[in-house]
Amino acid sequence: MKKIYKELSKKYLKKIENKEWNAISEKTSKKHIEKMLKELPNLNMSIDKSSRFLGFIQGVLCAYGIIDVDQERNETRKLFQKYYKENQITQETIDI
Repeated sequence: MKKIYKELSKKYLKKIENKEWNAISEKTSKKHIEKMLKELPNLNMSIDKSSRFLGFIQGVLCAYGIIDVDQERNETRKLFQKYYKENQITQETIDI
Protein backbone atom coordinates (compact mmCIF):
# COMPACT_ATOMS: atom_id res chain seq x y z
CA MET A 1 0.00 0.00 0.00
CA LYS A 2 2.87 2.36 0.79
CA LYS A 3 4.04 2.00 -2.81
CA ILE A 4 0.68 3.35 -4.02
CA TYR A 5 0.79 6.23 -1.56
CA LYS A 6 4.35 7.05 -2.58
CA GLU A 7 3.35 7.09 -6.25
CA LEU A 8 0.27 9.25 -5.65
CA SER A 9 2.13 11.61 -3.32
CA LYS A 10 4.82 12.18 -5.92
CA LYS A 11 2.19 12.75 -8.61
CA TYR A 12 0.21 15.25 -6.53
CA LEU A 13 3.28 17.11 -5.30
CA LYS A 14 4.28 17.62 -8.91
CA LYS A 15 0.78 18.86 -9.79
CA ILE A 16 0.80 21.49 -7.03
CA GLU A 17 4.43 22.50 -7.48
CA ASN A 18 3.65 25.75 -9.34
CA LYS A 19 0.06 26.20 -8.16
CA GLU A 20 -1.27 28.68 -5.66
CA TRP A 21 -4.75 28.88 -4.22
CA ASN A 22 -6.66 30.95 -1.68
CA ALA A 23 -7.30 28.40 1.02
CA ILE A 24 -10.48 28.69 3.08
CA SER A 25 -8.64 27.35 6.14
CA GLU A 26 -5.18 26.30 7.28
CA LYS A 27 -6.13 22.64 6.74
CA THR A 28 -6.80 23.31 3.04
CA SER A 29 -3.69 25.41 2.49
CA LYS A 30 -1.00 24.39 0.03
CA LYS A 31 1.51 24.17 2.88
CA HIS A 32 -0.69 21.73 4.82
CA ILE A 33 -1.48 19.59 1.75
CA GLU A 34 2.23 19.42 0.87
CA LYS A 35 2.96 18.29 4.43
CA MET A 36 0.27 15.62 4.24
CA LEU A 37 1.57 14.39 0.88
CA LYS A 38 5.11 14.11 2.22
CA GLU A 39 3.89 12.20 5.30
CA LEU A 40 1.42 9.87 3.57
CA PRO A 41 3.89 7.24 2.27
CA ASN A 42 5.59 7.00 5.66
CA LEU A 43 2.60 6.70 7.98
CA ASN A 44 1.56 3.46 9.64
CA MET A 45 -2.23 3.64 9.49
CA SER A 46 -5.04 1.21 8.86
CA ILE A 47 -6.30 0.98 5.29
CA ASP A 48 -9.45 2.77 6.42
CA LYS A 49 -7.62 5.73 7.96
CA SER A 50 -5.06 6.05 5.17
CA SER A 51 -7.91 6.02 2.63
CA ARG A 52 -9.59 8.90 4.47
CA PHE A 53 -6.27 10.75 4.64
CA LEU A 54 -5.80 10.35 0.88
CA GLY A 55 -9.44 11.21 0.24
CA PHE A 56 -9.07 14.50 2.10
CA ILE A 57 -6.02 15.42 0.01
CA GLN A 58 -7.83 14.50 -3.20
CA GLY A 59 -10.92 16.43 -2.11
CA VAL A 60 -8.92 19.60 -1.53
CA LEU A 61 -7.09 19.23 -4.84
CA CYS A 62 -10.44 18.71 -6.59
CA ALA A 63 -12.03 21.69 -4.85
CA TYR A 64 -9.25 23.94 -6.10
CA GLY A 65 -9.42 22.54 -9.64
CA ILE A 66 -6.03 20.85 -9.57
CA ILE A 67 -7.32 17.34 -10.25
CA ASP A 68 -10.53 15.97 -11.75
CA VAL A 69 -12.53 13.68 -9.47
CA ASP A 70 -13.64 11.31 -12.24
CA GLN A 71 -10.19 10.99 -13.74
CA GLU A 72 -8.57 10.38 -10.35
CA ARG A 73 -11.19 7.84 -9.33
CA ASN A 74 -10.61 5.87 -12.52
CA GLU A 75 -6.81 6.02 -12.20
CA THR A 76 -6.53 5.26 -8.48
CA ARG A 77 -9.21 2.58 -8.56
CA LYS A 78 -6.96 0.45 -10.78
CA LEU A 79 -4.02 0.81 -8.37
CA PHE A 80 -6.06 -0.15 -5.31
CA GLN A 81 -7.94 -3.00 -6.97
CA LYS A 82 -4.63 -4.53 -8.06
CA TYR A 83 -3.28 -4.21 -4.50
CA TYR A 84 -6.42 -5.75 -2.99
CA LYS A 85 -6.29 -8.66 -5.43
CA GLU A 86 -2.59 -9.32 -4.80
CA ASN A 87 -3.17 -9.25 -1.04
CA GLN A 88 -6.45 -11.19 -1.11
CA ILE A 89 -8.41 -8.29 0.40
CA THR A 90 -12.10 -8.28 -0.41
CA GLN A 91 -14.06 -5.07 -0.56
CA GLU A 92 -17.48 -3.91 -1.59
CA THR A 93 -17.58 -1.45 -4.42
CA ILE A 94 -20.10 1.32 -4.62
CA ASP A 95 -20.30 3.49 -7.69
CA ILE A 96 -21.89 6.87 -7.17
